Amino acid sequence: EYEVLSRRINLNRSTIAQLEATAQTLYRKMFVDDIDPEHLPSGWRMGTLGDYVELSQGIQVEVGDQSLIKHEGYNRFIRIIDYTPNSTEPPRYVNITNSRYFCTRKDVVMIRYGDAGTVCRRLEGIIANNLFKITPVKPLTNNYIYAFLKSDAIQLQIKGTAASSTMPAITHSAVKELECVIPPEDVINKFDLLVNPIEDHIMLLIDEIHILTELQSLLLAKMGQ
Repeated sequence: EYEVLSRRINLNRSTIAQLEATAQTLYRKMFVDDIDPEHLPSGWRMGTLGDYVELSQGIQVEVGDQSLIKHEGYNRFIRIIDYTPNSTEPPRYVNITNSRYFCTRKDVVMIRYGDAGTVCRRLEGIIANNLFKITPVKPLTNNYIYAFLKSDAIQLQIKGTAASSTMPAITHSAVKELECVIPPEDVINKFDLLVNPIEDHIMLLIDEIHILTELQSLLLAKMGQ
């Protein structure tokens, strides 16, 4: 039974990777391939990302103020390790509700130190201070900035900036200074219509992985009795 659960978890992870690749292909097809920054289609323009997003840093919480139990009114406390694949670290919770530090599953979050520049989403809660949230301003959307920041060219640029310091770190200005294509709102909306079902599917698979992992833990506990 344990092996069956493991195979299902691996299948879900593989499907998520394929869906991520599909979304990235859609992004490239609509906004990168055959798009010449010097001769943009009518209504398109080049811009600096900082003019179209708001960045907000997470909050530092002492370990003693973090709980392994989700008390009433507590929110999940999201740390870098929570975005690490295959992490067995149990979730932690904090008694913080300030919306400035809160991210939804659709929000875009970037790792600031260590694995600096890595782009994350799909967890809901209060983000730690080594993470920051990137909130789009119209016409940009979460799906668009996530795909833009995840693209190979931009990741190379960001990681290159981070690696230039002794301890890899990303500054807010490094993100704000990124040059990007600003398509018209109706084009971005078309992209969202294509990507939203992909995101919904990914989230369902993630939820299933959590359930399957809990079942594995129960099986191991049973086998150990």
